[in-house]
Amino acid sequence: IVPIAQGCLGSCTYCTVKYARGWLQSYPMQDVFEYSKKAVEKGARELYVTAQDTATYGKDNGVDLVELLSKMLEIEGDFQIRIGMMNPKYAAEIIDPLLDLMEKDERIYRFLHLPVQSGSDRILDLMKRDYDIESFNNLIKKIRLRFPKMTLSTDVIVGFPGETNYDFELTVNCLEKNCFDIVNVSKYGDRPFAASVNFDNKIPPDIKKKRSKFIAEKVHAIQNIRNKEWIGWKGNAIILKETPKGNMFARNIFYRPIILLGGNLGERVCVNVISNSKSSLKGKIERSSPQIEN
Repeated sequence: IVPIAQGCLGSCTYCTVKYARGWLQSYPMQDVFEYSKKAVEKGARELYVTAQDTATYGKDNGVDLVELLSKMLEIEGDFQIRIGMMNPKYAAEIIDPLLDLMEKDERIYRFLHLPVQSGSDRILDLMKRDYDIESFNNLIKKIRLRFPKMTLSTDVIVGFPGETNYDFELTVNCLEKNCFDIVNVSKYGDRPFAASVNFDNKIPPDIKKKRSKFIAEKVHAIQNIRNKEWIGWKGNAIILKETPKGNMFARNIFYRPIILLGGNLGERVCVNVISNSKSSLKGKIERSSPQIEN
């Protein structure tokens, strides 16, 4: 795990991050580089770039996330970088150079986590998310055009105060339209010091539960369809750990989890995907692969 900042620039009404962590404080680029370099030298095969909002990195010190990632890619070694959660508003500002960098260096997972939270502009406004659903959909469209197989993760909150059935339907429509590979669903709950604590029209627990279950079922169906598209894919993957059942867990460049029957930890292998579940792929090792280095 490579922390790059703390705090945020947002004012989301349901959140208390700013109360707990304060305004954005980006860590110096050289410090992040040295920390990452030492981790790779000690054998790390994955670097998880984390912050409350990685897309805002450097807005307080004159650099940006793409510059930081480019610096990290100067590190010698075979490793993968996973970019952590990004607010869609700020992700849109750097998406073009970020996708260019992904295209240039395969050591960055083709994975992005972009929390939409709601598909309703009215609810997004109440949440103070500072973007509308059209701009969010356009961002996803741009990403999918460049990388159709990009693994996209999002978050949604169901039962936000005042969320009507229509608002909820708009969220479902957003998930279906964009075919997210990972969806983290949360039922709204009051948090101390959050502005939304004082909002009217709180949603009853039973309705929040039903909406959460409905979205989960929709998401599972989408995940199954998306994963089936990978059957027959051949390419490189890196073996990261052993599963409780004794198989090996690997990921490919698109951050797809692939379960293998053999292989060694840390090894890069060429795999053939032969089947899928809603949460992972099953692959067969064809041969070892060369390491990916700068």
